[in-house]
Formats: sequence, C-alpha cells, structure tokens
Amino acid sequence: MVEESGVDVKALRAFRVLRPLRLVSGLPSLQVVLNAIMRAMVPLLHIALLVIFVIIIYAIIGLELFSGKLHATCYDIFTGEIEDNPSPCSLTKRGAVCPITSLCHDFKVNMSYAAVAERKLLMEAVAAGNITPPFPPPERWVGPNHGITNFDNFGLSMLTVFQCVTMEGWTQVLYWVRLAKPS
Repeated sequence: MVEESGVDVKALRAFRVLRPLRLVSGLPSLQVVLNAIMRAMVPLLHIALLVIFVIIIYAIIGLELFSGKLHATCYDIFTGEIEDNPSPCSLTKRGAVCPITSLCHDFKVNMSYAAVAERKLLMEAVAAGNITPPFPPPERWVGPNHGITNFDNFGLSMLTVFQCVTMEGWTQVLYWVRLAKPS
C-alpha cells in the first residue's frame, strides 16, 4: 500500500515489534533493568572494538607469516593422489616430512617435475620403469578444514584468528601451522 506521498506504509508495520516496550513505562523495576542494559552498551562496544582491533592486527601478522603455507600436503609419487587423511606438510626439510613414497607439494598448477626431481625414489621408480611420466596431474588439496582455515586472504585470516581467540579448535590450527612452517 503506497500513499499519495510515495511512502510505503507496509514497511512501517515492522515497528509494531516495539509496542511491548510501552510496558516499560508502567513497570519501574523493568525501567531500571533496561536503563542498566543501555548504560552497559557503550563500554561493551569499546571492548568489542578493542577485540576486533586485536584480531585485525593478528590477522595481518598471519597474512605476512603464513599466507599460502597451509595448502601443501603429501602426494603419492606413483599415482599422484592425495594421501589418506591429508594434513599440511613443509616444503622445506624442517617441518612435517612425508613418507618415502610420497612428496610434499603445493600444486597450484599442474605437477612441477623440477620440484619432484630431487626425490631419489621417484627417479629410481622412473628409471626402473615402475612409473612413466607424465602421471596424471594431482587434484589440488584446498587445505585444512575444507580450505576455510588458512591465512591466504584477510577475511579467512580474521576467521582463523577468531577461531583461535575463541579457543574452538585453536590447537589444531597450531599443529597445522607448525607442520607447514616450523620455527
């Protein structure tokens, strides 16, 4: 229903929800409670802004230190398949190391043979004729927690920091980061 002035009256019906607040004027004890809640909102807002600021700072630090680090995992060198129960591994030799029949790699593109050439077992397998390159390009692992837990962009970084701040699964994030990027 639109009046001649062009204002939609139906939209104003949503304010009917506020009718029960008229009861506040009749009950003094309810007025005291609502006034106390309203006075507590400003300090709570200040605390919320401080928490958001801290989350932003740690999200930026996480972006700088761990961006792109949680996508490498162990791939079977014979089939190119992701290992069972994938978890992050380190592309350097200092972090989580894959089994001898696997290769830790982050396949942002198709398999890089230069990256796998250093693995002695792969070279022996090719020389012995056990596998013949190119084996099928592997499926890229999106990362832990179906790709949600990472520091690749600001939003997901804030979400990961929030997960740690709320202490819901923070130890798993700790272990994943330590596996992918030790010290």
